[in-house]
Amino acid sequence: MVNMTMEQRLKAEIESLKKQYEVLKDYLSGVEYNLSDVRACLHAIKDGLSRVRVLYAAFILDKKGTFVDFPVGDLPSSLDLALVMIEWEPQKARAKIQTSLALSRTKIEDIMAVLDLFVG
Repeated sequence: MVNMTMEQRLKAEIESLKKQYEVLKDYLSGVEYNLSDVRACLHAIKDGLSRVRVLYAAFILDKKGTFVDFPVGDLPSSLDLALVMIEWEPQKARAKIQTSLALSRTKIEDIMAVLDLFVG
């Protein structure tokens, strides 16, 4: 990633985030995954969102000369809630993740749709 442009780095990070999101969607639709893989996926999505926010701000700053934040709202907190909830009741992990994401005002589907526009 050292020799990549800011735009290339941002697109690569978005692609990585999209892959993790697909795993999460599969799991929530009933595909069986090891719970440790689901935890890792949730962490990867949360960390990926953070990296995308930073790279997006740097990209826009470089292009436009102004700081623009990529809004992720309360989604990171909802991902944290999901991680805590599945620790409390791992046998109900799927339902706990669904509930945690449903409580978020910022929908993960909306964030991913906007990111698709950027790399599409």
